[in-house]
Amino acid sequence: MVENFVLHIVKKIGEYLAATVGRQFGYLIFYDRDIKNLEEQVQKLEDKRFRVQKSVKEAETKRETIAPDVERWLTLVNKLIEEATKFLEDEENANIGCLNGWCPNLKSRYSLSRKVTEKTESVEKLLGEGDFSRVSYPAVAPTVGTTFAFTRGFKGFESRRLTMNGIIEALTDDSIYVIGICGMGGVGKTTMVKEVAKKAEEKKMFDKIVMVVVSQNPDLINIQGEMAKILGFELSGGNNLFAKAGELGSRILKAGRILVILDDVWKRLELNDIGIPFGDNHKGCKIVMTSRNEDVCNGMDTQKNFKVGVLHEEEAWNLLKEMAGISDEGTSHPTNLQLMQMAVAKECGGLLIAIVIVERALRCKNKYSWDSALEQFRKSVVKNISGVDEKMFISLELSYDSLDRDEAKKCFLLCSLFPEDFDISTEDLVRYAIRIELFERVDSVHQTRNRVHSLVVDLKKCYLLMESEDAEWIKMHDVVRDVAISIASRKKHSIVVRCDEVLKEWPEKD
Repeated sequence: MVENFVLHIVKKIGEYLAATVGRQFGYLIFYDRDIKNLEEQVQKLEDKRFRVQKSVKEAETKRETIAPDVERWLTLVNKLIEEATKFLEDEENANIGCLNGWCPNLKSRYSLSRKVTEKTESVEKLLGEGDFSRVSYPAVAPTVGTTFAFTRGFKGFESRRLTMNGIIEALTDDSIYVIGICGMGGVGKTTMVKEVAKKAEEKKMFDKIVMVVVSQNPDLINIQGEMAKILGFELSGGNNLFAKAGELGSRILKAGRILVILDDVWKRLELNDIGIPFGDNHKGCKIVMTSRNEDVCNGMDTQKNFKVGVLHEEEAWNLLKEMAGISDEGTSHPTNLQLMQMAVAKECGGLLIAIVIVERALRCKNKYSWDSALEQFRKSVVKNISGVDEKMFISLELSYDSLDRDEAKKCFLLCSLFPEDFDISTEDLVRYAIRIELFERVDSVHQTRNRVHSLVVDLKKCYLLMESEDAEWIKMHDVVRDVAISIASRKKHSIVVRCDEVLKEWPEKD
């Protein structure tokens, strides 16, 4: 009996030792398989993170409160994905050979294989925790409208200050309820109207402030939905435009004093079809709209229009000096470089975006680059684009040509595939970049993701892309998009075509 007991103990010890030794050898034998499994699990986690972030973004648009466990999960996921991505990039070190590469470095491989197993377990754990029944909870709607993400760099130029004061004064006039802001593309209408909203919010002129982008091909049901989200509720009625209009209108009537901002209007809109009561129907509702065409404003029965013109020559030069860090020293007797810089500022035609983009393209460049830019302004013959000034086109093309990497140019043109004023997910860019083989010598998803994020940062620094409300999303200014499409059509980039609908399918591979 004692003998059987001893044999049983010995057997258990043997099984334990065998399992332990087997596990240790497994770290060496199944290394490549484990690396591939980790890559697959990380990709699954990235996909799940993308879906959760999308739900979070939708909830934030409704002004809802994000659940604490969701926020904690996203924080942990972001950290783990970053660690795993770096680990996979460094994984090649495990293959450092001995005997001139004829055998693997067993010690390094053993150590890394254990880490692979640990990382995989952590990833799988977060994958299991990422199934949320809900990501947010309704929040009390703000007392005064919504919080606006204002464009940085709004300058108190005299030409702008007078227009701003005029708009604010018109908003206080009880007899005026529809106001138009007109000007060519890129002159700063959206910046102006956001500052108007900011001033109105500070002065507590309205109980609610709602701003929506209309664009060239307006989706009225989507506009209704965006307005409802900002006001803190959801519309019923399915795809019935008029049912939604009735519901939205009744809610607006109960909202008290309300400012509705319609940005980038291209043609007459029937406000009643959307559900925006105004005038005798709702004396507390004021409407401000922006358009490239003053006739569109007049067609919307605006009672007062304000034109946002170009900057004065001195204002343009002062802006360029400030942004580029050009010294005032010696301007009474300017150098050849300063003379060229003054001439470039003048050639920008007082267009705010043109000045900003040109400055970014020529920052820290020598006099030859400035001279080349000046020559390009003076000699360029460009295709006419409706509502886009020739100077704006040249400025954007100059910035495009100055991009160091061909990949950056392709990524920029790829962004123009998305509809006007569209929030572009960087994760969508990653997927399209993979499908059209945007990058050479890239053989993994995480490498593609890193390259895309790097290019997006570079393009934002050049002001060719803009930040969206969410860090994982970007936008392209409508004027920039128009020019990008024109550049693509002239320079025969086959991956870019004009698109007025949301991309839903993978682009076909040639």
